[in-house]
Parts: sequence; structure tokens; C-alpha cells
Amino acid sequence: MPNKKIKFLAAVFCIASLLFMVKTEIFAATGKNSEKIEISKSKVSLKEGEEITVNNDENADITVEVTSSSKNKGFTVSTKDSKKVKIKKTNLGFSITALKSGEARIKVMLSANKKISKTIKLSISGKKKAAFGEVVKVTGKNFNKEVLKAKGKVIVDYSAKWCGYCRLLEPIYKEAAKVRPLYKFTVVDADEEEELVEGQGIGGFPTLHLYENGKFIKEGGYMQDMTVWDLIDWIESK
Repeated sequence: MPNKKIKFLAAVFCIASLLFMVKTEIFAATGKNSEKIEISKSKVSLKEGEEITVNNDENADITVEVTSSSKNKGFTVSTKDSKKVKIKKTNLGFSITALKSGEARIKVMLSANKKISKTIKLSISGKKKAAFGEVVKVTGKNFNKEVLKAKGKVIVDYSAKWCGYCRLLEPIYKEAAKVRPLYKFTVVDADEEEELVEGQGIGGFPTLHLYENGKFIKEGGYMQDMTVWDLIDWIESK
């Protein structure tokens, strides 16, 4: 009789344990008490100065999806590589700007439970330097660096997309940059850089400015039937 009682109690215990396990599985499957975070990309390659967005919008560079039993379904972004990347809070989420080439890690964490996280690995490459014979785009932000602080001869082409003579000059200008690669040929988009154009006193397009070792030398422009050698002669003549 005692053996039957022991067997009965053992059977009851097994059934209770099984029911508990099933209940636990169902509880987890229904999403109760479950917390997780998913990201659309775990690896990203970008260049110095490039920016990516991290938020829950489908148009973000990295989309974040949060599942949490907490009312707080937000997330935070952090990094230990602050010399290589800059994190900024935005209205939608976060933006990440690459500062320095190398490898960096970004951690995306649940606001309600920071133990729940995902890691984004960033591979950052340096900015591509302008090659010999390449026309450099100049803006108000880099004018001092690219023109006034540059050594040797620098030619600045103030050009506008709607300007017919600008379109005629463009292939000649690009060819001259290849023929004289030791000179620095630059271009300013007048439509995008109105403040710079006004500050330099540009009255028409295209306008060419010649600098040497940061000093303004002379002003020129497009001439009818102009050739590459006409442009080079203008640059090299006193």
C-alpha cells in the first residue's frame, strides 16, 4: 500500500511539473514577460564624415524593433569608441556620424532593461583624397582649406547648372585639370553656394579666379571657341 501511494504522488508531481512547463512555454509564447530588441543591420561600412540614422522608421539606415512588456518601449544608443563616432539624439531616434577611420562598436539597448541589447559593428574608412587631374568641389565650409591655404596655383570655377557657357566650359576645364595635374582645379556650384558667390563678388557665370599660394591673382571667364590650351595659357600668363 505505501508503495502505491508513493507511485501515485510521484505521478502527480510529474504531471504538475509538466503542466508548469507547458504553462511557462505558453506564457512566453503569448509575449507576456518577454523582452527583446531587433536591428535590421549588425554591420555597416561608411566613410569619415558620413552619417547614418538609427530609429524605428522603415526608412532609417538601421531600423530598430522593440518588444517589451514594459510601457516604455524606447531604446538608447551608446558607444565606448567616442573618438571614432559621434552619437546624437534626434526626434525619431539617433544619428551616428563617423569621425575617424577604424572599427567601432555601437550598442543599442532597451530603455526599460539595458541588459537586453544588440551590437552594431562599424567599419570606417578615410575620406578619398582628390587624385591628380580631378576637379575638387569647393563650398563655403572648405574654401579656406582648399583655396586660401593651398600651395601653388589654384583655379576656382564659379559655375551654375542653368548657365549655357558653363556647360561649354566644363569639358575644357576637366581636360585642363588632366593636362596640368600639378595645378589645383576647383569648382563652386553657384546654386548651392549663394553666400560664397556673393562674398567673392561674382557677377556672372562662368567666372574663373586664379590664386597662387593663397593670393588672388586675376579673374577670367569663358571665351568663344575656347580650347584647353587657351585656358592653360590664361593660367600661366602674367
